[in-house]
Amino acid sequence: QPNNTAAAVVWSAAMPALAEHLDQPTWWELLSTLQLLRESILERNQVDTPNHLMLVGELGLTLSWRLADLPSCKRLKESSVQAVRQWCQSDDDSLAVALTGTRNARLTMASLLRCQRLIDKTTKRSLRARSRTIASELATWVTALTTHTGGSAFCAVDHKDVADDLSDEGLLRHVVPCDEEALRPAMQAALGESQSGGRLAWEVCLPESMHLNEEAKLAVMMPEWDVRRGRTHVDYRGDDVQIEVFGGRELMLAGRWQTMIEVDQDEQHPRGEWVLTCEYTDDDVHYLELEQPWSGGVLLQRQFVLVRDDRCLLLADNVTPSDHTMILINSE
Repeated sequence: QPNNTAAAVVWSAAMPALAEHLDQPTWWELLSTLQLLRESILERNQVDTPNHLMLVGELGLTLSWRLADLPSCKRLKESSVQAVRQWCQSDDDSLAVALTGTRNARLTMASLLRCQRLIDKTTKRSLRARSRTIASELATWVTALTTHTGGSAFCAVDHKDVADDLSDEGLLRHVVPCDEEALRPAMQAALGESQSGGRLAWEVCLPESMHLNEEAKLAVMMPEWDVRRGRTHVDYRGDDVQIEVFGGRELMLAGRWQTMIEVDQDEQHPRGEWVLTCEYTDDDVHYLELEQPWSGGVLLQRQFVLVRDDRCLLLADNVTPSDHTMILINSE
């Protein structure tokens, strides 16, 4: 679905050039398909989704700019600007949806940046301060999720795979102006282009080194922003927590953290979602505690403790019974 969404935006931008390569019936059919797609997303009124931003906002802005001579496209401008504003005004929800699963974060960030530029260049308006705020927040998350290869958390890629994002005109360079003072050193540190540990960490206005979005069920824990000091990514949306642990530039641990619980030799199963029960951060540690209900009257608690100076990560499971039943635990 994200690929289809991005493809639709690309098609809309290419429409003038396609007029020279496609016969008229095919060209008009393509335009009609794009407009109907936009209308179908608009009717859903899910204003906090990337689809609303990209297919109602950006696609409409692009068509109204690239095909301004066509009345049906020109009319899209007002509702497209409104769609971008709606997405921005649903800031907390929009941010959570964009971050869920991490795969849409960069796609959404890129669309928001393009929408800002289109609105600035093709209208007499500009996005309000609230819109700039969500851009800064999302840009900070994109930076925090960026690995030393230039890829994103939970995505195994190398520099070649993300060459476009890393280029001088790429996404990772364009997110920096969203908060120049904080994100420039943070991005350089995440990519290993500079050192930000030790004294320098206090001399620049770096963002916090622990990030948590409870709605997206996503956390990033770093001793410091310097890539050499490692980082931990935690995605707790599913039954099994997904985890990535970097020791400097080396991926030390990755995959699903699975647990088997038996009560009276009967295997038990999850009965609900993971929920955040405790979060704490200071100059010494980052701490995260999650909880999940299981069958058999038991509760599974999971702790993450990152000792920042020592760059030591402690992981633990704790099973709490609702009575005094003996519980045998096998965690892997």
